Amino acid sequence: MWSTRLLWTGVISAFAVAALMLAGMFVVLLAASGGEHPGLAMIVVFASPGMIVYPACWYAVIFRRRDYSRHQTLKLIGAAYGVVSMIIASSMLVDGLVSMISDPTSKITPLLILILPLEIVVVGTVILGIPYAIVATPMALLHRWLLSKCFTSTNFANPSDQWPSLSPPG
Repeated sequence: MWSTRLLWTGVISAFAVAALMLAGMFVVLLAASGGEHPGLAMIVVFASPGMIVYPACWYAVIFRRRDYSRHQTLKLIGAAYGVVSMIIASSMLVDGLVSMISDPTSKITPLLILILPLEIVVVGTVILGIPYAIVATPMALLHRWLLSKCFTSTNFANPSDQWPSLSPPG
């Protein structure tokens, strides 16, 4: 069950799921702005590290633990979002430090360099968090469902976490 074939199928399909999540977040933000402010939807570009982070988190949270329960799937969603948020904050911190060092006459202060990434991550969490939750949760659960259908020789999850049967009783 937990084979190399599942590993590669899971990681490659997680990459595709991450791409669909970014596209879905773009559509949700575009719809939320009424289509009048496409620039707001372009903030999704900052979440592009998720294309690499989500498959890596799928490996770490799901495959290494050999547990594809709903609980682990929700952990995967949170872990991927947290790691991408940290990447964005770190890159902004480094960018601020480079700007301050390269132009000593700039009005960027060390305090601003420390506060600005934190503020942007908080605002980004509010702006991107809701579309992420709207799109990522069903996508991750669909990914789980598809992989469980493709690799049905044994269960992914705990016995108490079974998928309901889609066939009629009897």
